[in-house]
Amino acid sequence: MSISHIEVNRSSHKRVVREVSCLVSPKLCSYGWRGTLGVTFSGLSCASCLKPVRKLSFSSQDCCRLAELFYEHALKGKTEDELFLTTTNKELESFHSFINSRSRSFDCVVDLPNFLHTVSNRKLNTISIEEQTDMLSDLIHSLHRTYLVNRVCLVGKQRGVVGKKHFWDSIKALGNKTGVSVHTFLTEPKSNDDVFMIYLALWSGPHCYLLSNDEFRQHRFTVGPELGKLLSQWQASRHIRLRNNHPTSFLGPVLCDTSIQGSMISGWHIPYESGEQRPSYLPPNTWLCLQPPKP
Repeated sequence: MSISHIEVNRSSHKRVVREVSCLVSPKLCSYGWRGTLGVTFSGLSCASCLKPVRKLSFSSQDCCRLAELFYEHALKGKTEDELFLTTTNKELESFHSFINSRSRSFDCVVDLPNFLHTVSNRKLNTISIEEQTDMLSDLIHSLHRTYLVNRVCLVGKQRGVVGKKHFWDSIKALGNKTGVSVHTFLTEPKSNDDVFMIYLALWSGPHCYLLSNDEFRQHRFTVGPELGKLLSQWQASRHIRLRNNHPTSFLGPVLCDTSIQGSMISGWHIPYESGEQRPSYLPPNTWLCLQPPKP
């Protein structure tokens, strides 16, 4: 791969496979360049050369456009039959009322049933209300501490724990301590709660996180390749997962823009497919770091 190929791939935001990156390094190293394979980024600087890398951004305009398209394609559908695959007219009206009654958007939307199942690996009816309350309180407190989350929306199908006085007493105490406010939107048992939580997070804007260990593959497939790609980019920038199924340990969103970065003066950072397993919406985080000859 020549320098011109690197320039072309940078402008088109493409990634390369490991075999190609292995060819780039020896070629440039013959001209005095220094190459390091297998670099991973945990922040906004290269772990090898320590130079800053470009931050991944998802604009308000892109988020608004994605929210509108996702609503039309995945939530409402184009026909009455498609609507009833997801929800009902009555529930959709209730959802609109819920949104219109909010004075402010949310900082984080939580997939409630997925969270409770992930951290306990048990059916909800076998987990006591007290235990569910403790897990959710710990989660919300950790989200507030780690991501400065102040407004949380829990989305799910069953009332369960969020219909209990014990839960709201604990949440009120947590709110008095941290300033966090908690809201809920609960769907009918036959409805697709996934589309509501995704739309709520999109509607809230590019600052809002979505917490779930679900990858939402089916929804990226349903909305088609172009919109699915945009949804993946948004997930990469705002999707939080639980680490090792622990309720207060997170795998956060991607921080850096995973496309070829650099120049002949500053050096190059080239992401490539290493074959390592990762969630389907995440781009690779394995890089080739190329540094120019020292003057």
